Amino acid sequence: MADNTFSDKTSNTLAGTVAVVMARVLVPLWLALGAVLKLVDLSPAHLPAALIQWFGGNGIDLMFVLRFSIAVELIVAGVMVLLPSLARWVGIAILPAFAPVLIGDIHHGASSCGCFGAIEFSPWITLVTDVSFLLGLIFLGRREPRLALTRNLPTSKVLAAGAWSLLSVAAAFGLSAPAPVGGGVSADAGSVDVPALPSDGYSMPQYQDWIGRRFEELDVAAWTSNLPDDIGFGLL
Repeated sequence: MADNTFSDKTSNTLAGTVAVVMARVLVPLWLALGAVLKLVDLSPAHLPAALIQWFGGNGIDLMFVLRFSIAVELIVAGVMVLLPSLARWVGIAILPAFAPVLIGDIHHGASSCGCFGAIEFSPWITLVTDVSFLLGLIFLGRREPRLALTRNLPTSKVLAAGAWSLLSVAAAFGLSAPAPVGGGVSADAGSVDVPALPSDGYSMPQYQDWIGRRFEELDVAAWTSNLPDDIGFGLL
């Protein structure tokens, strides 16, 4: 009987420790890594394909979507590290929110989940990782006292979490997007007006406006370098 009790306590302690590491280290690191890489890249072109279709297709500013997602991920990561009693529940709340986006990416056949900016990462791997973290927080951490909710939160840690949140929002919305790299078809000065590159660094094509026009007449042609000479010819 004593051996069984000791074994149960050891198993519970091990499970609880794994849950604490997930809630306080792995999940925050996972979220912060994605946020930082997106912040460095700061290009809506690398958002998840599902978000580009859902939001961009409805005229919502994709740069705002990108900055908002960065701010949320940074805030959540900081709260999970600074406030242990909230870490498990915050993780359980945030991880399922990524599932519809990742499933949408898989449905669209996207090669990258868009979670890490310009770095390509399979949406399948990200989905499996998120689900694993979620199940670990739910089942391994349910009896862990170090992750239990408490009525009172330390004032100093609450203030630290608030300061971190403000800094996260300032970083996400305050940094300027990298200047788009100019390119395009060569032309003699004054002979062709090359359209200005989009100020946000990306463009949502209006495909209906392309119908009946030659490729060379489109803005995207002027923004693209090293095009083949026969780009305007094709098979019917």
